[in-house]
Amino acid sequence: MKRALHPLGNDVVRYRPPEKSLVYESARSQMANVNLEDETDDYLKIGGLLYSWITLKTFPTLRSPAFSVNSC
Repeated sequence: MKRALHPLGNDVVRYRPPEKSLVYESARSQMANVNLEDETDDYLKIGGLLYSWITLKTFPTLRSPAFSVNSC
């Protein structure tokens, strides 16, 4: 998960169980090692990379042009 959030980073810190830590830090907190630099309706900028997404109102079916097969 850490690599997915920050693919260019070199993470050498392993997960620390709460009983081995001086101060409690959740797994989610340990995993989120990046900060959100910029946010718009079109993209997120996290760790120097731009992430964008698309939302489908309906799922494509086999009849959609994206799934057409040319028979020759």
